Amino acid sequence: MNTQKRNLRNGLLFISPWIFGFLCFTAYPMFSSLYYSMTEYNLISDPIFVGLDNYKQLLFEDELFLTVLGNTMYMIFVGLTITTVVTIFIAILLTRRILKEFPFLELFSSFQHLFLLLFLRFYGFGYCSLILV
Repeated sequence: MNTQKRNLRNGLLFISPWIFGFLCFTAYPMFSSLYYSMTEYNLISDPIFVGLDNYKQLLFEDELFLTVLGNTMYMIFVGLTITTVVTIFIAILLTRRILKEFPFLELFSSFQHLFLLLFLRFYGFGYCSLILV
C-alpha cells in the first residue's frame, strides 16, 4: 500500500467518529424533522404527506404566529443586547478594580473554591472525583 492511500485511510479513520456523530445527531434529525413537518402525523397512524400545507396554515391561518414571532424577536434583540452590554460593563468594572470592594464577588470566589475542592484532584482534594472514579 503506498503512502497516499495509507494517509487517506488514516485520515478517514480519524474523522469517522465526527462523521458518525454528524450523521446521527445533526443530519438525520434535520432531515427527519423536515419530512415530518410536511406530513400529517399523530404517532398512532402512519404519516400522510401533505406537502407545504402545514406551512401555509402556520403562516397565513394561525392567529398567534405573528405574536409568537414578535415575542421571539423581542427576546433575541432586546434581551440579548441588554445582557451583552451589562456583562461587558461588569467585566470592564472588574478589570479596573472598581468592583473589588463589593462583597458579592466573594460569593463567586467561594463557589470557585468549593468547585476546586470537590472536583479537582490536582490540589490533592477532589472528594467527588474520588467517589465518581
